[in-house]
Amino acid sequence: MRTKFLLSFFLLALGAVLYGQDTIRTLVISEARLEDQRRAYVEISNVGNDPINLAEFELGVIGAWTAVTNPLTPNWEFTTSPDFYMMLPDRVLEPGESFTVANIFDWGPEMFLLAPEDYDPNLTKREWWTLADIQLHVYESPTNSPSDSIHPKFRILELWNGRDCLYLRHHLADDDSVIVDQVNGIFDATDGTRADKGDADVAGYTNATSTTTLIRKFKYKSGNIDFTSGKGEDTAEPD
Repeated sequence: MRTKFLLSFFLLALGAVLYGQDTIRTLVISEARLEDQRRAYVEISNVGNDPINLAEFELGVIGAWTAVTNPLTPNWEFTTSPDFYMMLPDRVLEPGESFTVANIFDWGPEMFLLAPEDYDPNLTKREWWTLADIQLHVYESPTNSPSDSIHPKFRILELWNGRDCLYLRHHLADDDSVIVDQVNGIFDATDGTRADKGDADVAGYTNATSTTTLIRKFKYKSGNIDFTSGKGEDTAEPD
């Protein structure tokens, strides 16, 4: 019994170190649109009382077919390509400030001038041209046209059907890192993937991750790595 107690205490202490004083949990995903690459964006906000340097954080995406180990702990383990995550820029986000990442379609509107019957000039919401702090220019040309500008990390918001998970990871000074927030992280299959590869209900709204903009309630001042419990069953519950 004493051995089991010491082992449990050690694991708790280890978790406290990994998820303790040095971990910043007040940088959160405050808004997200997950259902369609053409409308996908994510807003990240500092909901704490101290400035936060975004350069310490990684933004990434995990697909429904990617296996995740330990999704209810800060130490998620999964394998993904560098195309699907990026470090945020060296920028200080003051308390109450937000930072947005959005998809941008610019090649189609340019081609619309030449062939209006073949291209849609309105794939990008107008405000993202000025409001997005990072514009992820999406791969558009079917012939790899050199005039098609492509952001190397555009696949982070290559989202469809409300099934993907966006996450924030805090990189600590000792080369360790922990997941501090996520949205739509449901990894409930026996192999660590997502059992239902479709959308999810949130706060009583059916198929919310594929039909609505997800907005975190203002009263929550730290990230939540358990989306299943955090999404709630009606509007009176978190998140």
